[in-house]
Amino acid sequence: MKPGERQVAPTLSGIRPDHVNRYVWAAERCRDRRVIDFACGVGYGSKLLIDSGATYVLAADRDEEAIGYAKEHYGHCNIHYAVRDSTRLPASLDADLITCFETIEHLEQDIRFLVEARHWAPRLLVSVPNQEGMPFDPKRFNHHFRHYRPHELEDVLARSGWEISERFHQVDRSPGRVEPGWEPGGIHLIADCIRSNG
Repeated sequence: MKPGERQVAPTLSGIRPDHVNRYVWAAERCRDRRVIDFACGVGYGSKLLIDSGATYVLAADRDEEAIGYAKEHYGHCNIHYAVRDSTRLPASLDADLITCFETIEHLEQDIRFLVEARHWAPRLLVSVPNQEGMPFDPKRFNHHFRHYRPHELEDVLARSGWEISERFHQVDRSPGRVEPGWEPGGIHLIADCIRSNG
């Protein structure tokens, strides 16, 4: 794991509050649900979801080292950690909900991934950097392909077969709470989506 790419710490106290708060926000929606935590990193979010009432979490990440760390520090009998990327998940999964935080900006083919995700679960919780609050700079964000303006995220999700039911944002200051609406000052756009019939 390269420094700066991931939040890495053996306990939640060492993870940035804004990262933790995305999972705190998601936890209310994941209670009594089977969840796919896609791009789970070192697993702190997956463990938070289980501790908050999710019944099962498939926690997938393409980084083998991150998954090893997750198993060591955030293991639980109802979390299955797996080294997987978007091309190596089963075509059909028995899940209620997907969490996908700060991920699709790393994917060259974001729409292709989001279309595939429709086969995994009927509901998607997604967050991305807001171009209006955190402008994309390829030198600063050399692992990103893009950031999204609100209308761009709306369009990408709609073209992929997802309908946004609720919109939220985070601002770049402690404690980085998730708040309703897409505000100009928000550095992250967060959406609760349902699979559309289209």
